[in-house]
Amino acid sequence: MNLRMRFWNLNSEIWGRKTLKEKTVGGMGMSH
Repeated sequence: MNLRMRFWNLNSEIWGRKTLKEKTVGGMGMSH
């Protein structure tokens, strides 16, 4: 139960950074 919450917290943190990086580098047209 707690493990699942930790997993989702980690996932959202990773996705948050990914989208933030895409927003920063989006102007350069980098998809990854």
